[in-house]
Amino acid sequence: MYFSEDDINFSLLTSPNQFEELSYDLLSRQGFHTLKWRQGGADNGRDIEALYTTGNPLTGPITEKWFIECKYYTHGVPVNEISTKFDWASVECARHLVIITSSYLTTAARSWVELRMQHERFFFHLIEEKQLKKLILQFSDIVIKYFKSESEKLLIDTIRSWTYHNVLPNRRALSILINDLDYTKLTPYELSFLCITCAISTDGLDTTSLLEGLEERFDSIVSYLISQDNHETAIFTTLNVVQGSEVGFGSLTENEIYTNYLKAILTIDYDGKMIPANLLVIYNDLGEGVEVILFRGQENKTIIRHIKECSDEYALHTSSILIDRFY
Repeated sequence: MYFSEDDINFSLLTSPNQFEELSYDLLSRQGFHTLKWRQGGADNGRDIEALYTTGNPLTGPITEKWFIECKYYTHGVPVNEISTKFDWASVECARHLVIITSSYLTTAARSWVELRMQHERFFFHLIEEKQLKKLILQFSDIVIKYFKSESEKLLIDTIRSWTYHNVLPNRRALSILINDLDYTKLTPYELSFLCITCAISTDGLDTTSLLEGLEERFDSIVSYLISQDNHETAIFTTLNVVQGSEVGFGSLTENEIYTNYLKAILTIDYDGKMIPANLLVIYNDLGEGVEVILFRGQENKTIIRHIKECSDEYALHTSSILIDRFY
């Protein structure tokens, strides 16, 4: 799934407490250790206390104490909200004081900090909205946990279930995914997974599903998939396929555009490793279509070819090869 700064919307957080939790997760991913989240009661000048260890060949490991104050604001953070944090950092001999905010410091607060730091022995670090978003984007799991929709989380969970347990989503989950997802934010791997799942899960989309308007959305998935093609020539014949099974043709008769498909489950010798994969060739009555190989267990590995004509002939030829070799 593609993420940008626009996906980091702090207004989606439900409370200052959740913003602290987000900050805690971010710190733990960046190498801070022995974290203490000071929830409930007085926090003595910091929401989170942590240690960070650096080192060099001369002195060996050096561990420093960090105080982190989290400010969940939609407007500027004023002086009175931060002044006591400096007092506690000084009294308790912190080496670093960090203020993490979902907004920014007011001009008066910035001026106050500059004057105060002329007399302090600890280091001060300010992380405001813009920088915080860039830091969060480094960790897709944090973006997903705090800022993605339930349908986007469902997609990630279903791909994980398929990858590790070869379990496909049920019809209800599939309908949610097809209806609710923004396809422009999906990677080629995720688009391939959706397309293949629609074709092979419980024999594809039945009339009940199609009456909900899913056929139009499914055609959109195929169109987006074609726009992500990354291979120019026939894919199947370039692969070292050592096993093929569940070869079959299907029809999405209620679809408006892409109505026919060939599906198969393959085992491919890929650089000496036996990798399970799914093959799908889906096409319209004019012979235009797409060929997809989706590798299971290989993150983001998919091969996509836009077939401009004669897809039906290619599908028939490919199925004949599979049947001759493995049946």
